[in-house]
Amino acid sequence: MFGKRKDSKNKAMRDNEELTPWERQQLLREENIEKKQKKSKKILISSNLVKFNGLRKKRLQKRVITLASIFGISAVISLYAILPVSRVSNIEIEGTDSQTKTAIIEASQVKKNESLFAVVPTKFLISQRIKNDVATVKDVNISLKKNVVKFKVTEYDIVGYIQRKNTYYKLTSNGRELNVGQKATNGNYPLFLDFKKKTLLHEAAQQVGEMPKKVRFGISEIHSNPTKVNPKRVKLVMNDGNEVIGSIDTLAAKMSYYPSMAKALGKKGVIDLEVGAYAYPYNNK
Repeated sequence: MFGKRKDSKNKAMRDNEELTPWERQQLLREENIEKKQKKSKKILISSNLVKFNGLRKKRLQKRVITLASIFGISAVISLYAILPVSRVSNIEIEGTDSQTKTAIIEASQVKKNESLFAVVPTKFLISQRIKNDVATVKDVNISLKKNVVKFKVTEYDIVGYIQRKNTYYKLTSNGRELNVGQKATNGNYPLFLDFKKKTLLHEAAQQVGEMPKKVRFGISEIHSNPTKVNPKRVKLVMNDGNEVIGSIDTLAAKMSYYPSMAKALGKKGVIDLEVGAYAYPYNNK
């Protein structure tokens, strides 16, 4: 085996001796090029290995930072959830009276000491519940100041009260009634009486809501006073001592004439707006 290697080497030397100087130079040049290529490949492989190790290290660092951040945030949230500052300390309602405030709190289902995590993400749903359940609420804005929940309420106009037993319930301009009552009325609102059908009551409330406030606040009582001919007939008792006969479906439009007709009447009496529009004193009834 060693003899064969030696013969190969001797043969290469003899072949090299037989080459011309120019051919020898070319052969040396090719050998140098081949050596450089081999060296370059080694450097490239080494460089790629260094880069790969660097990328692995960066990815590992990124993963560690991400996991540490997640655990850190989780720890902060868990700690916050335990502290009293994360719970509802108080509920404040702006823009309404005590009866409506009670109804809003019940409808919202928000309670003191409840977690704020149960309130903040569901503000829209809470708002919808309040508007659906509380007749007087037109819109409600829910905000949070520290751990105090605030409700800013916009209401429909109150047009009167309906009495059931010894309790009075508000009626709104959209024809709904508040489900929380009170022991006495407040404000210059009329009392709706003798309404057997809710549909007529709600229609009458809507009609009163369309009246000018000056006319509306001049009404003391609104009685359902149906006849066979007109089941929507009503009688209004006015604060100035007059009575008005009308029909629910035309009440708002015709009551706009009331101030001028009452002035023209001169005496206390009846103003009939049911079909046409005429008036007469009580002693001529």
